[in-house]
Amino acid sequence: MSRYLFSIANLLGIILSAVAAFAQTSVPESSPNARSLKQVIGNRYKIGVGVSHRVLQNPADAALIREQFEIITPENCMKAQSIHPAENQWRFDAPDRFVEFAKQNQLEVVGHCLVWAKDDRTDAWMMEENGQPVSRETLLKRIENHVATVVQRYADTATMWDVVNEALSDGSDGLLRDSIYSRTTDLEFIATAFRTAHANDPTAMLIYNDYNCHKAGKREKMIELLTKLKEQNVPVDAYGMQGHFELGDESLPQLRETFDELRKLGMKVVVSELDIDVVTRGRWWAEEGKYREELSKYDPYRDGLPSEVEQQQIQQYIELFKLFDEYQDMIVRVSFWNLHDGQSWLNDFPWNRTNYPLLFDRDRQPKPVFDAIYSLLRQSETKIDQTSAALRAWTADNGNGTYSNPLFYEEFEDPDVIRVGEDYYLAGTTMHMNPGVQLMHSKDLVNWELVGYCLDRLDFGPAFRLEDGDIYGRGIWAPCLRYHNGTFYVFTNINGLGLQVFRSKSIEGPWERNQLPSRHDMSVLFDDDGKVYIISGAHSPYPIEELTPDLRAFVPEVRHELVGQMGEGHHLYKINGKYVDVSAIPGGPVDQMVAVADSIDGPWKVERMVQGEALGVTAAAPDHAQPSDRGLWLHQGGIVDTPSGQWWSIIMSDHGSAGRMVSLVPVTWSDGFPLIGLPGNLRKAPNTWVKPDTGYLQEPKPTFIHDDDFQGDKLNPHWQWNHVPDDSKWSITERPGVLRLHSLPASDFYSARNSLCQRPPGPESIMTVELDTSGLVDGDTAGLALLSSPYAWVGVVKTADGMRLQKFESNTRRGGRRADPAAPEGQATEFSVDPPSHLWLRVHCNFDNDQAVFSWSADGKEFTLLGEPFTMIFQLRTFQGVRPALFNFNTSGEPGGYADFDNYSVQEPRARGIERTIPLGKTVTLTSGADGSFLAADSQGTSLVNIAADSADANQDRFRFQVVDLGLGRVALKATKDRYVSASSDGVVLKDLADAKPRDAETFQWINLMRGDTMLMSLVNHRYLNTSPKEPASVEVSASGPRPDRKGGACFQWEEIKSQSPTKVNENE
Repeated sequence: MSRYLFSIANLLGIILSAVAAFAQTSVPESSPNARSLKQVIGNRYKIGVGVSHRVLQNPADAALIREQFEIITPENCMKAQSIHPAENQWRFDAPDRFVEFAKQNQLEVVGHCLVWAKDDRTDAWMMEENGQPVSRETLLKRIENHVATVVQRYADTATMWDVVNEALSDGSDGLLRDSIYSRTTDLEFIATAFRTAHANDPTAMLIYNDYNCHKAGKREKMIELLTKLKEQNVPVDAYGMQGHFELGDESLPQLRETFDELRKLGMKVVVSELDIDVVTRGRWWAEEGKYREELSKYDPYRDGLPSEVEQQQIQQYIELFKLFDEYQDMIVRVSFWNLHDGQSWLNDFPWNRTNYPLLFDRDRQPKPVFDAIYSLLRQSETKIDQTSAALRAWTADNGNGTYSNPLFYEEFEDPDVIRVGEDYYLAGTTMHMNPGVQLMHSKDLVNWELVGYCLDRLDFGPAFRLEDGDIYGRGIWAPCLRYHNGTFYVFTNINGLGLQVFRSKSIEGPWERNQLPSRHDMSVLFDDDGKVYIISGAHSPYPIEELTPDLRAFVPEVRHELVGQMGEGHHLYKINGKYVDVSAIPGGPVDQMVAVADSIDGPWKVERMVQGEALGVTAAAPDHAQPSDRGLWLHQGGIVDTPSGQWWSIIMSDHGSAGRMVSLVPVTWSDGFPLIGLPGNLRKAPNTWVKPDTGYLQEPKPTFIHDDDFQGDKLNPHWQWNHVPDDSKWSITERPGVLRLHSLPASDFYSARNSLCQRPPGPESIMTVELDTSGLVDGDTAGLALLSSPYAWVGVVKTADGMRLQKFESNTRRGGRRADPAAPEGQATEFSVDPPSHLWLRVHCNFDNDQAVFSWSADGKEFTLLGEPFTMIFQLRTFQGVRPALFNFNTSGEPGGYADFDNYSVQEPRARGIERTIPLGKTVTLTSGADGSFLAADSQGTSLVNIAADSADANQDRFRFQVVDLGLGRVALKATKDRYVSASSDGVVLKDLADAKPRDAETFQWINLMRGDTMLMSLVNHRYLNTSPKEPASVEVSASGPRPDRKGGACFQWEEIKSQSPTKVNENE
């Protein structure tokens, strides 16, 4: 007996040692100078490789994988026949070791594959039931169990899943391959697999994987399949193109056509199994196998690959990677299939031969084809992959068919939006910043890109250049954007100068400009009778004048009026024969009005367009908001339609010290008026809603990428100069790769020229810059600032006594107004004498508490805080939020030396935080943000109530809700006894649906507000689940929106019950 125990112990030790050795096969380090695909690929897409789990046991193979790739696919060990050989038998040892290797070497994993839709790749136990072909219900249940078990086990490491593999038919006999899956369930097995995978790993990319789908015939089937899945809200994210090409197959035109079709579907692409066969295999299947005996002896390159064949393969690979670059906005990953030539499956399939399909030879050395691809990637490595950037920077697009406000989480003022065909354009105020008037473009109203500015330099006098005064809080503002007869127009005022009229055949310019007398907050309408109207002013009656057709003068003695209580910030339209003016009441917690008339002369009927809608944004910093806080309301913005007939508004609201921001909100026409909101809840706006139906599907793409390493000959276009710069005193070519600012004379930062600014993203951002001060001379001060009133900076001051690291805060007087004199001096605090000439400066802005923390570092790694936090405010002196700024000025009265800035970076810690999470497939509790009470089933299990926290036992089933995914960010809540939360005229009840799908009454839009609050909007009346704070009672669906302090009873916090195993989580089948 003791010998037996000893043997078992020894055996366990041997096994554990083997596992440890397997996981540690990363020991051989790659050369620090090695040419690496994963380094040169940049942010285009992931570069990966599919390998056998046995390959990882070879230290040389492990080192090559670690050196070259960032994501690995198990060739066979996760397939169903390997991992799940019998219904109640699992073999996790090999995939566990594979995943452990990935963890040890900081590699991502592709789970491959969950369902291989071929009978010869499916074990009998899956296909049979009591000696008969398996029933639909049993097969779907087995698929669900298999997928859930595998995905749950590896969800922490797998970032992508090949969910279904090779389900399409190769012939003309229908859409799907004949298999137990298609015969028994048609498409339902695919939907079940994807939904189950999504429920158990909501953040992973889910892929349909297949071969030859770029070829005519099968391509159409693939598009048909994906279209059907999308229509059923099946969460399929990408098409996996296996990419087993043959030498000379001329597939590029077919691939381009395929990618274009997939783009229309909004589908990503994964190149999942890339290689190029040099001993082509097509004849193996020709003429019913006629050539197989001949080919079985055919091994033409046993002694090496001829140079001309190698060159042909190199060129084919180069053309493929050029195509991948062309479509890198769609391509998420490119994975080679096997590591080197000696391991390729093409040495054995479909017959034994010596093949050379990969980038590394049999000795694991890079081949000339590797050199060619590496060189190509190196030449174009600076191109930004916006898709991966969406994980690091704010985008309103949630990636599930919905969006959340704000549209940009940074300042964008006085928006005006238009549609031209299928394209949307947006203009915004820039005040005293240069270049002037931002111009944006979008295809879907959610994802935008900067296309340019109306003018490069706002140079209209000394004050515009910070000479003999300033134009803080003034400058160029409130643009009106229009398109007429093939020309874009921008009308906008410049303080003290007049109304500017810009025109261009292209939104990208160049822009021609003429000037007219000023008109406050005007808007222009090109009427269909050829007349051009302009409305302006902030008080009734509002003058409506006419412009000459060339827009160079006012038509004399012509004046119409709008009589009615409107506001400023006009947007004038003609819609379906009616004249419509949208106008904002001046202020912060104010509304927007709309007036409608049959004639430009009136009479005008006036309605409130939006009322008291703050979208949960508080007037005070959120961390300090009180119950009486009125919030900051939506006001001032334009409206636009889509080709599908929807109407939308892009509208502004204040956001504290970050400045004014814009939101995208739906518009509903009611009694002839365009009102913000949805039927049943007009004049209120959802913070999250379904993306506009523009006919264009766009994946999430951040609008503003702020980082700049100053490579090349242009600045990041999101930089703006504070006032007009002296262009002879800055350069990014004088010392290539850095921004060099030569100092100009100034008494302080506020009056210093050539300060380069950006808008800081919220809700939290960390700006860091590298600074070289070796070029400073006496009197110079260079560093990183927050431009506002008051302002603050951290920087290096050069005097005759040496260098000093200082932090400066200007006076604490709150803000001031436009045209006020400059703020008096503040207080400088010294933190270091003779700091290193090469250092890093940082400011961390948190707009939830309006605090900014400055710090510095000598090595770019360890940062030291500099004094107390600086309190940021919004004020009317600059009429903008705070702006991080790079600066260098000289206080001696003369120009000074120079400072070199490099590697400006902006981190957004909360760009994709809890505000993006929906606990799909999870079991949760929901507690009220007002009083901590729990949502629960009543004691009879027939209605929804809230129960005080001190009397609730969250472990009881009645407090638990399963979050069922209905697609488009919508959910059903399954309560105890499998009853669903259902909105009715009698309140909120719990309903047994039997086998029926949830209807609108059981469907809720899951809406996440910033800082983690959740709201549940009923599709019945577009109002929100709400409780009565501190009064446990029945729950209603009556709230019109969130109270700014989130204490009104409509905001909840959820917590996952992890001990509860998810069962069926999707009712959309």
